[in-house]
Amino acid sequence: DLLPQLDLPVLVIAGDRHTFTPPRYAEEMAAALPNSELVMVPGGTHVVPIERKELVAERIERFLRERVGS
Repeated sequence: DLLPQLDLPVLVIAGDRHTFTPPRYAEEMAAALPNSELVMVPGGTHVVPIERKELVAERIERFLRERVGS
């Protein structure tokens, strides 16, 4: 209920094969946040930061450059 009230940039990263927290929750979270970006990693699971660490790091860096500033 509080997510729509957050006025800050948020990057939501999820794996599309995450079974513990299904991808729809990440999609719903990103949709509820007014200033968010969703990165859905193909084939990613609960450990997507380990499985695709280069991709995750690059997306975080890009998000910070574009949304937060340098």
